[in-house]
Amino acid sequence: MQKLVAENGSPLTPERAAKEEKRAAEELEKAEREAPKNKEKRERKREGRKAKRKAKGGDAEGDDSDVEISTFLHACECVSPRRERFRERDTIVFDFRPRAGFHPTTQGESIVSKLSGVIWVDPAERQVVRLEARLVEGFKIGGGLLASIKPGSAFIFEQTRMNDGVWLPRFAQVNASARVLLFAGMSINQTEEYSDYKRFSAKTGEEKLDAPKPKP
Repeated sequence: MQKLVAENGSPLTPERAAKEEKRAAEELEKAEREAPKNKEKRERKREGRKAKRKAKGGDAEGDDSDVEISTFLHACECVSPRRERFRERDTIVFDFRPRAGFHPTTQGESIVSKLSGVIWVDPAERQVVRLEARLVEGFKIGGGLLASIKPGSAFIFEQTRMNDGVWLPRFAQVNASARVLLFAGMSINQTEEYSDYKRFSAKTGEEKLDAPKPKP
């Protein structure tokens, strides 16, 4: 869930901030109310994917779309390891490229197995600090019916560590050529920067009804 606190570097007006606060609180309340039902649906889908991966000889416990450091180690060849100081943190840097003969069993592995680039890893916390990646071959979503991303598309992603130890996005950049559904090709050039994170909590309460008055 996201809550807008400023726009173009300027704080929201009190009226708009109040509306945004109300919207975010209602969205959070709805998510909490529907969480059990949505969790049950996710579990059913997850079990179905596990069964399919197990039948193919893959890891039944992995999530279909998870991309972790271990995903790169399985799907790619990591070469030229070196240590670098990046944004005041010690990191280990690898160049990576698709591993020959690798057969992906999850969607996450399918994506990573088509990438080459450079990855910066924080060894103390096992977090990806920065990732520079480029598609060496096209990637199709839904067999190409939903979308098809062309080779040469490039992605950059960075995370930063908060004081409480939580890692959150800091920077993301996409330069890609794709075809979506049955439409003509399109170019995507998008940059997102994240900063000035603030803690947010919303309190919601249940409506309390007075006890019925005794009949005279």
